[in-house]
Amino acid sequence: MSIHQLDPGCAALSGKTVAVVHPAWHSCGTHQVIASQIRAYKRLGARVLSIALMDDVTPSIGRGERWKNYRLHSQDLAADETYESSATIADLFKTSLLKDGWLPLIHGDHATWLVELVKRAPLPEALDSRP
Repeated sequence: MSIHQLDPGCAALSGKTVAVVHPAWHSCGTHQVIASQIRAYKRLGARVLSIALMDDVTPSIGRGERWKNYRLHSQDLAADETYESSATIADLFKTSLLKDGWLPLIHGDHATWLVELVKRAPLPEALDSRP
C-alpha cells in the first residue's frame, strides 16, 4: 500500500511529534527523500520538525551564505517547524573529527562525515529549552 492509498481519517501518528534530522542539502536526491518523509509523516497525522545539519561553522550558525542558499531552495519541505544546527569551528579542529570524518569524506563517504557532524552538532536552542 502506498502512502497515497491511506485513508485520510487514519491518523496513526495523530498527537505525535516526529523529528526528521537530515543534512541541509537541497540539490540532490536526498532532498527529495527528506521531503517525501515529511509529507508521509504529516499524512499520518504527525506534527513534523525538520532539523537540518550543515558543516557551516560561521560564528552565528544559520547566517552564512550556504544556509541562505539552503533555505531559498528548500521551501518545499512541509515541516511544521524548522531548525538548523552545525558543529562548531572548534569541533573541526579536533583530531577525532578530522580522523573520523574528514578522511572518509574526501574519499566519497558522506555518511561517515554526517555521523560525526551529528555527534557534535548541538540541539537547536529552541528545542533545548523545551520541557
